[in-house]
Amino acid sequence: MVQRLIVLLICKLYESSLFKDLYVLPFPGDESISFGCALHEYYKVHKFKIFPRSKQHGYFGDKLNSPTDNEIEKIFTGYNIKKEKDIAASAAATIAMGHTIAWFQGRSESGPRSLGNRSILAPLNKVGVKDYLNSHIKFEKTFALWCIIYP
Repeated sequence: MVQRLIVLLICKLYESSLFKDLYVLPFPGDESISFGCALHEYYKVHKFKIFPRSKQHGYFGDKLNSPTDNEIEKIFTGYNIKKEKDIAASAAATIAMGHTIAWFQGRSESGPRSLGNRSILAPLNKVGVKDYLNSHIKFEKTFALWCIIYP
């Protein structure tokens, strides 16, 4: 409920034109306070300018944190590794067959929500999928932050 109210407030602020520039962190939690303090200190020294809205994002992970092909082959020795021409179609087909996949691409996200670069994708219509993910993937009894993506 609180997150929904924050989103509505942010939308109203954008629509109101009260601010010439408005930067909204993509992870509206307690970590935003420390990020804001650090940004304030950076601004005092470097005269940092607000990011234009087109450049605002939540991907603050290292640009070079993706493993190389050699690292992948070393880690997954004995597995059948196949590079797909259309990775999205292949992932969708794999999920449609009832399998769970780990999706890893680009820079990692900041904050408590997955923005798509680090995700666990599972079939929506699989009975008991939440319990399976909790016990076999997350190793937790309960984990409530599952999202449904529907194209």
